[in-house]
Amino acid sequence: MERTERVVLGIDVGGTKVCVGVVTEDGRVLDKQRYPHRNVPVEEWAKELMVQTDALLERCGMRERIAAVGIGCRGNVDHRSQRLMATTIMKLSPEYDFCQALRSRYGRPVYIDNDVKAVACAEIVFGAGRECGDFVCYNVGTGIAVASVAEGRLIRGRDNNAGEISTDYLPGGRDGEAAPGLEAAASGRGIEDQARALLDAYPDSALAAQGEKLTARDVLVACREGDPLAGKVVRRALYMLAASAVNIRHLLNPERFVFVGGVISDPWFFEQLQGTVEELSRAVGERWDAVLQVSELGIEHAGLLGAASVAFYNMKLNEQNHKEVE
Repeated sequence: MERTERVVLGIDVGGTKVCVGVVTEDGRVLDKQRYPHRNVPVEEWAKELMVQTDALLERCGMRERIAAVGIGCRGNVDHRSQRLMATTIMKLSPEYDFCQALRSRYGRPVYIDNDVKAVACAEIVFGAGRECGDFVCYNVGTGIAVASVAEGRLIRGRDNNAGEISTDYLPGGRDGEAAPGLEAAASGRGIEDQARALLDAYPDSALAAQGEKLTARDVLVACREGDPLAGKVVRRALYMLAASAVNIRHLLNPERFVFVGGVISDPWFFEQLQGTVEELSRAVGERWDAVLQVSELGIEHAGLLGAASVAFYNMKLNEQNHKEVE
């Protein structure tokens, strides 16, 4: 008898939009629906989510085939109770568990994780994890965080906060100045803030005309064109990211680093990061031997695949745990 391919419902909760989609276990998106995210009380938020989800499932006729629901969401998640404990993108209530509400409505298991660990799940299920079991998923976007995988399983820590490295302190830097925290120096928002803070000191910078509209992309472009202000900011960001990667390698010994996020998607910036990592490794008498790569999952469906993979990953983990008990 031919096995029916499993499908799950993925819910990618972003700061500006929510994407709900039906995803197969080989990574095909059968149908999806996007709608604007609103920062409202969680009960109201969940009600709108279920209206949108019902419309999607009715349209594609997949309601009965859904094996589970996976959610990727910014915030702090209790992976044991599968509950979102804190977030900046909706107003939570201790009396209302929206994951439990979804379980009741759709009669399926519901799994939730934070957005970076969701992307790591996508790498485990669909990406780098199919080739190696020990890797670090390193997000360099608006913020910075990592998710580490050992022997095919997420490293979570006591409170599921393993990899929350945004405030890591890496003193010094190439300009010999005290450096801010990692995210403050090397994330997209950090690069923008650092550049704006230096505009008065560099009145002739090409970035001066951008003012408050200045973006991290503007800074990277200006750096390539030789702008001194941009060069100072980008050198610091590269140093901080490279030092972080070297330290993570010492601690976890991963086979590879898989980078995701808008900042790292710039090919020139990633090439510079590779060179800086190798340079810092030589400076401490080592040879860098871990693979550095940008995720091959692409950006079109990355968030949705991550959310769906939270379900696929947890279903597989439950199956493995069940076999071990037997």
